[in-house]
Amino acid sequence: MRRSANLTCSVSRGEYNVDNIEMDFALNKKIFIEIGIENKTDEYLEYPIL
Repeated sequence: MRRSANLTCSVSRGEYNVDNIEMDFALNKKIFIEIGIENKTDEYLEYPIL
């Protein structure tokens, strides 16, 4: 199943250069978003997020 999402953020141009690919938020970066709840049970210990 493939899903897509849009991420909008605002950064200060003087402090942050979005053209620099070494920055965390830069143009043409791919991200991975996980949606779930933290596993605080004694079951499924191999999954920190359910």
